[in-house]
Amino acid sequence: MAELAGLNELYSAVFAKRPLILASNRGPVEHQMSNDGRPEARRGSGSVVTAFSSLAQTHEFTWVASAMGEGDRVVSNNGQAPHLKSPLPGHKINLRYVVTPRRVYHKYYNILCNPLLWFLQHYMWNPPYNPNVDAAVHDAWEGGYIPVNQAFANSVIEEARCAEQAPIVIGHDYHLYLMPELVRQEVPD
Repeated sequence: MAELAGLNELYSAVFAKRPLILASNRGPVEHQMSNDGRPEARRGSGSVVTAFSSLAQTHEFTWVASAMGEGDRVVSNNGQAPHLKSPLPGHKINLRYVVTPRRVYHKYYNILCNPLLWFLQHYMWNPPYNPNVDAAVHDAWEGGYIPVNQAFANSVIEEARCAEQAPIVIGHDYHLYLMPELVRQEVPD
């Protein structure tokens, strides 16, 4: 418990004057469609969700994440409702879902991020033999990775411009390698 108190104290000191905007592919809440057609919230999965779960219960910040499925699309009104309070008990975070066309997201996530960047990030290639960067990968870069990173950047830029003070922006993982520079071009602070 002492570690949590120390973490809360550190967070309060760092973010007292500059709000936090966290951007990650997966968010802290995933909405699944129930049998009766209503979106139901549950805790998101992934390491960044676990890492920030304590802060989500004690401090307010904005979390920008991909709409992972139909439920996320519905609650965000297909991206038209940018600010949502987390429906999970104890959460103090604001959610913002980035909604991209399903085909664009597929190229980004299933062709480029997981089959290529994940292995590259973890040094799991055998350079003489792989990766095989073919036309499909180039298409996924141009038609998936770049547009999704730009969509994330646009959401973060909008959030940053609404903040009273220049925020601290954290982009998480290989899914969003391009986003920080795209944000810096528009919001250099």
